[in-house]
Amino acid sequence: MDNWDPAVTNALAKVHRIILFDNVGVGSSEGETPNSVARMAQDAAAFIGALGLEEVDLLGFSLGNYIAQQVALDHSSLVRRLVLVGGGPAGQGAENFKKVIADIEGKSAKDALLYLFFEPSTTSQQGGEQFVQRLQSRTAEKSAPTTPQTIGAQYQAIVGWGDLPDPSFGRLAQIKQPVLVVQGHHDIMMPTSHSILLFQHLPDAQLSLYPDSGHGSLFQHAALFTEQAAYFLRAD
Repeated sequence: MDNWDPAVTNALAKVHRIILFDNVGVGSSEGETPNSVARMAQDAAAFIGALGLEEVDLLGFSLGNYIAQQVALDHSSLVRRLVLVGGGPAGQGAENFKKVIADIEGKSAKDALLYLFFEPSTTSQQGGEQFVQRLQSRTAEKSAPTTPQTIGAQYQAIVGWGDLPDPSFGRLAQIKQPVLVVQGHHDIMMPTSHSILLFQHLPDAQLSLYPDSGHGSLFQHAALFTEQAAYFLRAD
C-alpha cells in the first residue's frame, strides 16, 4: 500500500470511499503470495466479500490491472466500473516483460523505479523524483518490506498472464462494465499498444493516453488522472 501515490489516493478519497489493501502475502498481509492472476483475483474477491461489499469500482494498476480484469470476469455482479492503468489483455507481453526486468539487474531500487515507470526525458524524470518524495512522506505504520517470495510470485503471475492464450480477445468481450483505460505515451514494461488493445476489444471502454510518460503515468500526471477517474466514476 505504501507504493500508492498519496497525490492519487488522497485526491480520489475526497470524492469516493477508497479502500487500499495488500493482497495475500504482500506487505503486512499474512500468507504466501500466489503465483497466478487467477488466485490473486480470488483473494481480492474474498477480501471484498469479507468487508460485506456487494458492488465496487475497481482501480487496477500494473499487475493490479490484470487482477481487476479477472475479478470482473469471475465476479461480474461485484464490479460496477473499472479503471485499468498500465496493463493489457491476457496473452500479451510475456517476453517483453522478462527482457525489461532483466535490464534493471544491478540498479538500485530507486533507479529501477525511475527507469521502469518514467520516460528518460528531463520532465518525466523530474516527475518521477517528485513521486518518490511523495512516497516518503508517510512515516507511520508503514507496511513490511516486500519479500523475495512475493517478488518471485508476482513475476510468475505477470509472465503467466502474458502467456495465457486468448488470440481472439474473447475474455475481454465478456467484460461488459464501463472501463476507463489509462496509459502513458511509452510504457516499456507493459507496452502502450497493449492498453490500446484493451480499448479496442472491451465492449464499453474509453482510452486516455498521457504525454511524456510511461508505466507510472497516473503518478506523473496525478492531478489529470484523478480528475478523469473521478469524473468517470461519478457516472450512473
